[in-house]
Amino acid sequence: MQYRELLQTSITLPQNRDNHKETLVHTNRDFWAYVQPAELAANLILGICILPTWYFAYKVHSEYKWVIYRRIHGDSAIKIKYLAYEIYLVLTKLNFFFSIGFIIQYNLIDVHFEEPEYSLTMALIPVVFFVMVLGIWFVRKEWKWAMIGIIICYLALIAYFLSRIITLYGDGWRADTAGKDKMLLFSITAVIFTALSLTCAIQCVVNFDHGLRSVISEDGGHKLAPYDFRSISSPRTSSSLRFGVD
Repeated sequence: MQYRELLQTSITLPQNRDNHKETLVHTNRDFWAYVQPAELAANLILGICILPTWYFAYKVHSEYKWVIYRRIHGDSAIKIKYLAYEIYLVLTKLNFFFSIGFIIQYNLIDVHFEEPEYSLTMALIPVVFFVMVLGIWFVRKEWKWAMIGIIICYLALIAYFLSRIITLYGDGWRADTAGKDKMLLFSITAVIFTALSLTCAIQCVVNFDHGLRSVISEDGGHKLAPYDFRSISSPRTSSSLRFGVD
């Protein structure tokens, strides 16, 4: 997306003029010829660096699965509940990333310091952060009424993002903004992850008081028994016993 946007900018920028009808850049230089190799190299290096992470993520996950199995003692019911808890942790962090990404872009580019919307939108950043942190804390402590408040916050976030998507897709002056495609990408993705976090949070509330707290608790729960290897003497055969009696 950045490659395409920069290409469009390099095409349209020489055509723009200031109040004195003069170009904003030197038209005798091909800006895209200088930038294109760096853009291609950046995307290529990023893709190459991502490939090894798949292997390491798989190895870490394999080791992590064994640790979880030892912790829950092979209980399939607890395993499903613990999986819902893990998914909630991942979703709420992804939701935080895309939510903050959209808020910053929308506030600085589209709103652009217009009050009171600028301050109100900027205030959403700590709100989204506390929703993430408190949501994880409440799930670990299994505080049902507190999680209901987190669920209400998720519903409010979904309503906000949907309103901004409608605004960006509309015919108003807010829809005519730079970086619109990237804002829509982040906002739609934020809606998806917020909805998934909401669904997973409800499932975690349903799983409360069913033995999961003792597993994820830092203070108590099932402690992992250390491995203790002991040498076992070989059993004596009947012939050796007979010779011993003789």
